Amino acid sequence: MNDFLSKDRLKQLIQTNQEPCISIYMPTHRMGAQTQQDPIRLRNLLTEAQAKLEDGGMRRPDAAEILQPATHLLDDYNYWQNQSDGLVLLLNANEAHIHRLPLPFEELIIVSDQFHVKPILPLFNSDGRFYILALSQNEVSLLEASKHHVDEVSLQDVPTSMAEALWFDDKERQLQHHTGSEAGRQFSGREAIFHGHGVGDDDHKNDILRFFRRVDSGINELLENESLPMVLVGVDYLQPIYQQASNYPHLVTRGVDGNPEILSSEELHSQAWQIVKPIFQHDCEKAKDRYHTGLAHDTASNDIRTIVPAAIEGRIDVAFTTVGEQRWGRFDIADYSITLDDEATNENQDLLNFIAAQTLLHDGEVYALPREDMPDHVPAAAVFRY
Repeated sequence: MNDFLSKDRLKQLIQTNQEPCISIYMPTHRMGAQTQQDPIRLRNLLTEAQAKLEDGGMRRPDAAEILQPATHLLDDYNYWQNQSDGLVLLLNANEAHIHRLPLPFEELIIVSDQFHVKPILPLFNSDGRFYILALSQNEVSLLEASKHHVDEVSLQDVPTSMAEALWFDDKERQLQHHTGSEAGRQFSGREAIFHGHGVGDDDHKNDILRFFRRVDSGINELLENESLPMVLVGVDYLQPIYQQASNYPHLVTRGVDGNPEILSSEELHSQAWQIVKPIFQHDCEKAKDRYHTGLAHDTASNDIRTIVPAAIEGRIDVAFTTVGEQRWGRFDIADYSITLDDEATNENQDLLNFIAAQTLLHDGEVYALPREDMPDHVPAAAVFRY
């Protein structure tokens, strides 16, 4: 189970400024006996979060009210049987955002003046997040995937079959159809199976093109201007028609040939990953090359005292930050001074999260990487625009 989270939505969360903002991360399990331990783990984290709020001066009833949207999940058996690999809870007095995501988060609680989003960022860059669009005339599905995981995305109002998309548009249908009942019977809600007059028939191709334009329009609206690669899966004659219909700017030219109706999600994922893997490796390595070149020309830095002011000014084109680590400190906007601290307090924040958040808000690229994959193995690095 995966709760879809777009980059545009992530930016909205970053801009939330209703203090205090509570960010809770924890690993979860898709199956097995450990699913019974996950609500216990969350209960312990909520107890710790409440203590942090009270230590910051909040009244116990007020703290409990903020945490209530998470608390009510503790006894929901079905919820815990339908998990992904990680759970993130972003809570404040006005809103609650709870997402099941395909990342095995480490346990983390942060109370700050904004939501802590850095653990989510590998979904958007370094972990190779991408989409798989499985196409046939009778079935359309969208999968969200990373290197290790794949989950189906609910298509909501997106048409998922040609029958659904075109039935009510065509007063005089030029395609033969059957619904398992006698000819001439009114549409009963069951899906029609399209036969047409062969793939070379112009009318049939036009119908497919109209159908795919409907699909593409709905997917673009659903993804909210997302910038991740999308791999098509479909028989060879359908893929170029969808390429013609699509306005999604990150549709990968090469697709997976075959009928997706007879392939499992795991089989689709395995074949699609081989297509996008070089794309992710190339983009990240290219960004690292820019960083190393920039160090010699003062257009890059790994000094956190230099990177933080550049982030808030919107001067970072590419930022690298470590996941699983924090660098606590305070940034004074009045004089651009930075104070580094050894541990979290009620007055400071994770400056690595601050760098990542500000870079995203100014439309820069962020690579959230394990320390061993960071350029120069430093906590933060950046390439400047000017």
